[in-house]
Amino acid sequence: MFTAMFEHQTTTFALAAGILGVLATFLLFRRALRPRQAAQIDPMLVSTRQGVLEILRQAADHKHRFEMRIRHGVLAERLLSTLLLDAQETSMTLELPANVRAGKALKGLPVEAFVTGKNARGMSFYSFESTITDVGQGPRGEGIVVLATPERMQLYSRRSSLRTEIPEGYLKAVEVWSAESPGNGDPLDRDALGDPMLEWRAGQGGGVRLLDISGNGLRLGSLPPPPGGRDMAETQRHVIVRLELGDPVRDESSEHWLACEVRNEHRRAEDLLDAGFRIECHAAPDHLGLPRWKRLEGGEEVPVLGEWVFRYHLIAHRQARADEDRGA
Repeated sequence: MFTAMFEHQTTTFALAAGILGVLATFLLFRRALRPRQAAQIDPMLVSTRQGVLEILRQAADHKHRFEMRIRHGVLAERLLSTLLLDAQETSMTLELPANVRAGKALKGLPVEAFVTGKNARGMSFYSFESTITDVGQGPRGEGIVVLATPERMQLYSRRSSLRTEIPEGYLKAVEVWSAESPGNGDPLDRDALGDPMLEWRAGQGGGVRLLDISGNGLRLGSLPPPPGGRDMAETQRHVIVRLELGDPVRDESSEHWLACEVRNEHRRAEDLLDAGFRIECHAAPDHLGLPRWKRLEGGEEVPVLGEWVFRYHLIAHRQARADEDRGA
């Protein structure tokens, strides 16, 4: 009886094992016949050598913005505006700002870098990590560093933009209107705005000041405060600003129409107001060349305005180096 039970259990176990084996074989066979899915492509990542070099060489050719942060000690707190001179398969050469020396101690330090590049969506900002492989001096005594060319770049939404005061001679005009924030794609109707409520022009003066500017914000000074001690954000939250700026490189001017929202304000002792504004929209030509409002998303910048700030910083750093050399 015991032998019969044992033989029965053995037969049952073998049958179950056979069924499991057939099922496993079927699943493996089915998986082998299933078409392989394409590898997932991350649209936020540039991971080919050709793509990385295309962005870097474009930045070198057109002097696009290139900034980096050296991850070491107090240097980690500074965002350096540099100029990308050349990009090769394994290395890239940059010119440091005038107030940074290219000492041997920089060699081997890790960096976080940010570069402006152009893609199908327009001008975008990319970040990557690299290492300083060499240092030196250029023909004018400027500091030069060599970075290892990265394997990949990440599309980056930068939250803190390079900001600068506008030097004398570069600002041609400021005009300010009180208005509602325009929608994305609305036309810019200059005639409907009428005369500006505040303005300043080179050689004529005026009742408003442009204190500083970045690619996605600006600060205006000497504004009249709202009546009754109220905040500007309560009575006049949105403004339209027209800037006319001299080009830091060429002898010409550029016009910028900006729709802005007040973000902070400060009352001065003489009962005037300084206010910081975030740029919500900028006027850009459509396919017919007509100006329409284009909204900034997230940490985006007005491309031409961000480039203006960057180009001015390059001029200022080089001028500082020239003044330092003359005083030596």
